[in-house]
Amino acid sequence: MEKLIKETRRDGVRMILVISPAYGVLEQKFKSEYAPAFSLCHKYDVPIMDNSINRLFMGKDELFQDKTHLNHDGAILFSQIMASQIKNHIKEQHSILCGL
Repeated sequence: MEKLIKETRRDGVRMILVISPAYGVLEQKFKSEYAPAFSLCHKYDVPIMDNSINRLFMGKDELFQDKTHLNHDGAILFSQIMASQIKNHIKEQHSILCGL
């Protein structure tokens, strides 16, 4: 992952780490598995959009294929949410850079 961050940065690509929604409350073990990724994102100032505990998805059978994978409807909803989150992030960054 560190190599990917360095290479994308070298190529002028801005990266965002996205964590998909989970069906239920994540166990501490699962969260700890993301610790190295969180650490690298912090080190290289890569934004993180953690949707793992997004209440719009948790426990909603109609949005999941199984306990870890969204189905078609869930993927469409998540894509819409991610588009909005990324758009807001870009607007915020633009405002900061332009001093607005």
